[in-house]
Amino acid sequence: MNGSNHLEESERRVFALCPADLRKLESTLQSARLDGPPFDAVAREQAMLEWLEAYGLDEDAAQSCARLAVLRGEAWPPAKAMPVTEDGDAPSQPS
Repeated sequence: MNGSNHLEESERRVFALCPADLRKLESTLQSARLDGPPFDAVAREQAMLEWLEAYGLDEDAAQSCARLAVLRGEAWPPAKAMPVTEDGDAPSQPS
């Protein structure tokens, strides 16, 4: 959540909170004891991903996918699926 000195610097930033700021947000909301659901970082990032995709911000959406994978404890980048041949078998690996 650092400031920017000019518009160009601001425009280069991703639409994301760093892990430290995300933890600060979570802590602040828990300390405030607001009526409502508890803070959910995964749900927040999922909503952010949907917004980024809706507005065509593909590079930021890709970064959001990576953050979601980490938050969910998944490997990133995801393992690529093996291609399947016309007969339904995976192609043999060269030796």
